[in-house]
Amino acid sequence: MICRPAESSFRKGQEALSRGHFLEAQAFFEASVDISRKTAGGAVQPRYLSFYGLCLSQLHGRDREALEICREAADAEPYNPELWSNLARVALGRGDRAGAHRALIRGLQTGTATAELAHLQRQLGVRRPPVLAFLDRRHPLNRLAGRLVATLKS
Repeated sequence: MICRPAESSFRKGQEALSRGHFLEAQAFFEASVDISRKTAGGAVQPRYLSFYGLCLSQLHGRDREALEICREAADAEPYNPELWSNLARVALGRGDRAGAHRALIRGLQTGTATAELAHLQRQLGVRRPPVLAFLDRRHPLNRLAGRLVATLKS
């Protein structure tokens, strides 16, 4: 059940986020989480949590907490590509490209590709094949050969 005051606060948070006002957005998202916890018997909409986590990572560098919040939200509503997008953004902010890629793939698997998911996919790019295809990507010779090739190209 959606609580009107919490939903109103969430929408104001989204407006602030779209303007790039992360601190204002965080306050609204935090309020929507608090209001829904108090009025909805402790049940919080996953999207409230996801956007709150996104703001935490952008503002305070509380990346570990933000990642947990966003992961919990995405797992609670796995069909919502927006939540996977937020999780990918937080993971990318932490420098976890593999985690961002996993979240991006899960978001794309929902069947509803969003502009944000497409942007993140372009941002992550495509990995080149390993230099020595007969060896695993993580093999020390492959890593060394990859670094050598990258140095020669630049």
